[in-house]
Amino acid sequence: MIIISWNIRGVRSPSKRIAIRDLISNNRGQLIFLQETKLEQMTDSVVRELVPFHRPEWCGKNAMGTAGGILCIWDPRFVSVQNHLIGDYYIIFEVTDLSSNKVWFTGVIYGPSTYRQRAVFWEDLSNAVGQHQGPWLLGGDFNATLSRNEKHPP
Repeated sequence: MIIISWNIRGVRSPSKRIAIRDLISNNRGQLIFLQETKLEQMTDSVVRELVPFHRPEWCGKNAMGTAGGILCIWDPRFVSVQNHLIGDYYIIFEVTDLSSNKVWFTGVIYGPSTYRQRAVFWEDLSNAVGQHQGPWLLGGDFNATLSRNEKHPP
């Protein structure tokens, strides 16, 4: 299975949409995670514009204004997705790789940018992950750094 994850920082411009489609096409992406879509309303037509395959399936968390947004897209010929759980800063679901019948859970994250919200986010994510037994893949943009230098180099 080929998974693509990208903090796209907005999918409104035609050039970004073309870049996403090209990346998916060139790498044969089957499960795609986009963070920071900046879309207040995701639609089937937007999703179809982003992927090179027919009949994509998807779930998403709309942006608040122009901040945030998560979009998960999959090709149902290769991937089955069930049991979506959408939190304030994540989407969690069960994935089945149809070529191997392997099942695991995945979480796509676009974490909060403020310290106060992060504590609530980590607790909420921990509780959500704790409800599901089995292999996991967590990815995305956690908006977390180990030191100030990661955000603002000297």
